[in-house]
Amino acid sequence: MGRGLLYIVLPLVALVTAPVAAQAPVDVVVITHPSTEVESIDQQMLFDFFTRDRLYWKDGQAATIFDMRERNPVKEAFYKHFLGKSPSRVKSAWLKKKLMGEGDPPEALDSAQEVIERVTHTVGAIGYVARDQVVPGVKVLTVIGSSTGEPIRTAGAR
Repeated sequence: MGRGLLYIVLPLVALVTAPVAAQAPVDVVVITHPSTEVESIDQQMLFDFFTRDRLYWKDGQAATIFDMRERNPVKEAFYKHFLGKSPSRVKSAWLKKKLMGEGDPPEALDSAQEVIERVTHTVGAIGYVARDQVVPGVKVLTVIGSSTGEPIRTAGAR
């Protein structure tokens, strides 16, 4: 009986302790309000917007930044590929600024749909979503690598 139980328990233990299958890479895009007068954004400028070191577009329009609240594959890909930092690293920069009285972090929204809705209705807004979630009413920006001068694409880009 002991050996029979072993044949039942071992497969169950393997199922419970097996690592979760990795998700397919996500193709993330940076979006802005359609009236924003740019077609591309430099990686450093994007980083500066999300760390609140930069508050205005080149034409003087105030930039409203929308982030995603929860850690998810879209947020992870955006931070890694476009900002070159982890979400926790950028959050540390925001906390430092907040403690020094230099401003608050970008507004964090609960879903991609909410990001799209807010970007669509906010002049000067910028956010990010998965490419397959883009709808009419937002403009997709090309992100240019600061060191390469080439467009940056996420790992899931085709």
